[in-house]
Amino acid sequence: MENGRFRRSLLFKLEGLKLRPKDPFQLAACGTICYQLGHYDEAEEFYTKAMKYNTEVVEVWYFMGRIYEENKKYEEAIAFYKIVLDKDQDCINAKKRIKNLYNN
Repeated sequence: MENGRFRRSLLFKLEGLKLRPKDPFQLAACGTICYQLGHYDEAEEFYTKAMKYNTEVVEVWYFMGRIYEENKKYEEAIAFYKIVLDKDQDCINAKKRIKNLYNN
């Protein structure tokens, strides 16, 4: 998906947040779009808000790990991936990311 489509998707999701500002799934979706656009600070803000309203959205914890990994904060990234595995022990992506971080 090109950046223009991501930006349009974000605008659409932001409109939805006006109606349901505490919806953790909409907040997470906005965070994921920002992450895909490379706007990690904004993504982290959306994910932090999503966690405030629902701590069980595994995607949020996973992408927080990705943000910290992108920012070379590897210990923090691993901590987030471990939370993912506490919530979903079958998350292959979190397992792979932890393994890669320990091997580098």
